[in-house]
Amino acid sequence: MTVRKWIVFSVTAVGLLFVSVGCQEQAKSKSKPFKVKLDAKAPASAVVLFDGSDLDSWRNFNSFAGLVDFNSYITTEKIAVVYLSGQLWSDESQDAFLQIGSDDGVKVWLNGEVVHANNVLRGHKAGEDKAAVKLEKGWNILLVKVTQGGGGWGFSVRLVDKDDNVLKNISEKNPATVSSKGTRQYMDACSGYLSLWAMSGPYTMQGKGPQQLFDTEFSPEKADERSTWQAIGIEEPDVAAKWNIVDGAMEVNPGTGSIITRKKFEDFKLHIEFKTPYMPEAKGQARGNSGVYLQGRYEIQVLDSYGLDSKDNDCGGIYKVAKPLVNACRRAGRWQSYDIAFYAPKFDAAGKKIKDAVVTVYQNGKLIHNNVSIPSPTGGAKDHDIDQPGGIYLQNHGNKVQFRNIWLVEL
Repeated sequence: MTVRKWIVFSVTAVGLLFVSVGCQEQAKSKSKPFKVKLDAKAPASAVVLFDGSDLDSWRNFNSFAGLVDFNSYITTEKIAVVYLSGQLWSDESQDAFLQIGSDDGVKVWLNGEVVHANNVLRGHKAGEDKAAVKLEKGWNILLVKVTQGGGGWGFSVRLVDKDDNVLKNISEKNPATVSSKGTRQYMDACSGYLSLWAMSGPYTMQGKGPQQLFDTEFSPEKADERSTWQAIGIEEPDVAAKWNIVDGAMEVNPGTGSIITRKKFEDFKLHIEFKTPYMPEAKGQARGNSGVYLQGRYEIQVLDSYGLDSKDNDCGGIYKVAKPLVNACRRAGRWQSYDIAFYAPKFDAAGKKIKDAVVTVYQNGKLIHNNVSIPSPTGGAKDHDIDQPGGIYLQNHGNKVQFRNIWLVEL
């Protein structure tokens, strides 16, 4: 029996210092401001998430159901492309739309014809691209090509009708079996996203960057029988965390996926300490990359950004939302802290959102975000169920970032 894997995604490290800010919820809270340092002791009311002894409070997970995280299977850092092949059964001939997310560029063939191509450098966001397609009655063959320019590397797709309703009269073939029948089991578990694939690659060519490789034909798109494929899919969701414990700290284990707390939270104060590895040969997003996701949806970036003019994708940044007020980073190899006050989105009685998520962040005792509203989940979010509580998710980006002394006070 083939083992199915939860496919993983990326995170940012977090530490925590809470101070009062101007939002209404904080004004009502009776929690007092406090100053937090490295090795800060968790108060009696805290939920201790990691004290250096075990990873029992954490589990591995798929960053969101249906995300194919190629870094779970390919651990070498290189500029490259990878291919996915899938077979889809349709009960009838019908018009449909592909909702596509990719990190980085993506090209999609349906039954041998290119139906979508977007040669970009970007982080994954589910459904960012949309392509109209015509499904034939019976089996349809999907071929996907995804480029890698560094950092995250992933893909997701599901099929919907013109009103964005997930198609129910389709099923996918499991490439790990010889069955001629399609299955809905995994699609239903993944909110309609296709999750049973065969993967080929990585492929690269000396002297070419990711956007040049996008239009370079490799054997899978030539229907070359010499191409080698491996079946990939999903795994049981409650698998134990596979990171390592090194000298009392948890350390990212490249190729094993991200981790998330088993317990879920709403409003909270979080303290977390992190250390990025010294990677003098790496550049940009490949330099000690990880992330701390609040409720599994809102990322505070972890990166070696010492001495930089910080952007929203540098350490402490909230990707595409806000850059840090100041660069508070220490050098790689030194412990740092995030102290975070987080307030989840608020909804009225009819379920309409009336207030965005709000966050205040201190890094190493310095204020880097003050009462910042986050309108929607950031790239790599576990899900978009913003009206539900969520866990603390730490991203595996393939770099051996370490975390320690993680605790949380619920509000």
